[in-house]
Amino acid sequence: MTDKQNSKTTALNPRLIAVRALKKIVSGAGSLDRLLAADQAPSELRPLVHELVYGVLRHYFSLCGVVNQHMKSPLRKKDADIHCVLLLGAYQLIHMRTPAYAAVNESVMLSKALRKPWSRAMINAILRNISRQKDDVERNNNVSEEARYDHPQWMIDRFQLAYPNCWKEILRINNTRAPLALRVNLSLGNRDDYFFALSTAGYSAHQGNSRAAITLDIATSAKNLPGWQEGLISVQDEGAQQLSGLIKLEPGTRVLDACAAPGGKSLLVLEQNPGVSLTALDIDPLRLSRIVEEAKRLNLEPPQVLSGDATGLDWWKDNLYFDYIILDAPCSGSGTIRRHPDIKLLKLDKDINKFTELQLQLLQNLWATLSDGGTLLYATCSIFPEENDLVIQRFLALMKNACVCPVNLGAGQDTAFGHQLLPCEGGHDGFFFSLLKKQLP
Repeated sequence: MTDKQNSKTTALNPRLIAVRALKKIVSGAGSLDRLLAADQAPSELRPLVHELVYGVLRHYFSLCGVVNQHMKSPLRKKDADIHCVLLLGAYQLIHMRTPAYAAVNESVMLSKALRKPWSRAMINAILRNISRQKDDVERNNNVSEEARYDHPQWMIDRFQLAYPNCWKEILRINNTRAPLALRVNLSLGNRDDYFFALSTAGYSAHQGNSRAAITLDIATSAKNLPGWQEGLISVQDEGAQQLSGLIKLEPGTRVLDACAAPGGKSLLVLEQNPGVSLTALDIDPLRLSRIVEEAKRLNLEPPQVLSGDATGLDWWKDNLYFDYIILDAPCSGSGTIRRHPDIKLLKLDKDINKFTELQLQLLQNLWATLSDGGTLLYATCSIFPEENDLVIQRFLALMKNACVCPVNLGAGQDTAFGHQLLPCEGGHDGFFFSLLKKQLP
């Protein structure tokens, strides 16, 4: 085999692709979404790459515990890729149906692809030991809380404090696979007709609480589903879709979707509230352009898009007030961990205070652009009260012309200043909503 052929074969190795992605995530050099979006692997390899990467991240802390107890000494920082090889091998041995000989041999072969032949014997020995002791690993209760629950300790502590009666269930659900939820484009059809089309095509699914939501029982590529090319459906978690029950707008209503990208909420509003005047604001011009492209796929008139920083007002050129503002604020993403398991590695306890200050700043700034009598919907995909109720409490103390309106949803639980959805197995992610009314002078 020539060097060129060998290089091509190496590039097509899904386990090697997974190891390289994991190394970047573990070292903080990239996020799961961006790395997989840039993945150049052939389409037939991507399901395995995704399974391996998501699986290792989902069980990262317990896998580290298993691997580390078989190592005589820690690896050097520059050999983080070898540590990822061991995690990948352990994941296949413990959580997949990969035969032991295949998981071990494939992992050993990666040492050559990574040009670290010295690690060959070590990888072989550690993974063979794990394979022999797999049953003991699954029964071992003498492990740290991080390894038992596959979350960093700071997250475990925060969940225990906020949800003393259900924190273990939250952690368990966080470690499951996220369902594929669809939003039916109500400007082109209705949910019942699309549900029938899915069933006719052989897909098993169930309808959700929000009026356009359908969740597949077995996830697949949405682009292969009936009506995708025609714009009949989009992918959007049912938790985010719950805002459809909070927004009933008349034609001509001026709406601002702040921090709009990737655009799911903007497009939901346009599908279900025809005739509104919607502006999508985001700091990232590239992501804004994708909103326009997606609107065209859905046969919608694209919204006006503005590139700007919502913590300032440089983007607000015409000084025309908005009747309704949607602020889906940047947050920890703690309600979407099963969908983004890298959050457990990339986010830190100290980040929560940074998010809360940003959220309060966004609320205060955008409030100035809201008309008297207008409504602001504050939302996060977090389940930490610090980013939700406590931010709203601080905001209300600063803005005497703001009051909270009831949030009526068919799922979740009321809080002091809003409504909280917790991650639901087979259903919605964690999400928080608070409706704020700007009182007339």
